[in-house]
Amino acid sequence: MNLRDLTDDDLPAAAAVLGDGMRDNPMHLRVFGADAEARQRALTRLFQAALGRIRSGGSIEGAFEDGRLVALCGRMPPGACRIGLAQKLCFLPSLLAANPLPTVLRIFSWAGAWAKEDPSTPHWHLGPVGVLRSYQGKGIGSALLGAFCARMDLARSDAYLETDKDVNVKFYERAGFKVAQRKDVLGVPCWFMSRAV
Repeated sequence: MNLRDLTDDDLPAAAAVLGDGMRDNPMHLRVFGADAEARQRALTRLFQAALGRIRSGGSIEGAFEDGRLVALCGRMPPGACRIGLAQKLCFLPSLLAANPLPTVLRIFSWAGAWAKEDPSTPHWHLGPVGVLRSYQGKGIGSALLGAFCARMDLARSDAYLETDKDVNVKFYERAGFKVAQRKDVLGVPCWFMSRAV
């Protein structure tokens, strides 16, 4: 397994990894509906736009096996993770072109609810973290998370994340994250977690 930061050329493959690996997350089921293939396509489109923003303001580390991207972990530095109104408006045309209006409204409701929980204190924002479904459970996500936490320890920086999967809570707790709050968003349980140094 080879870990390296992604380039702009890697972003389409990265979006596809997230579309596959996060397809069955509870929030994605709620926002995009029950059709798994349609949901995966919608997520891939959504992440294509989101990853460009993360790459321009932060960085994305990828895990490669035999030259194939199989997992990734985004990170945004302190002060860069909040999206302003102008940036939200930039996403709107592509969201409307690719999704029905009720889906777009659910996306904005979800994103807005998660943004309200973002700490006001300086922190690195972890996410998205995703692994191709066929590679999950093999320690790849743990390797990416370990690399992220080592960076935070070296920089003596706090970190923050959101998750909508209860199984992820234990995964992140093993790396030193603690649940700051649990809250339902669009009827889906979500956990907001912080890691202090």
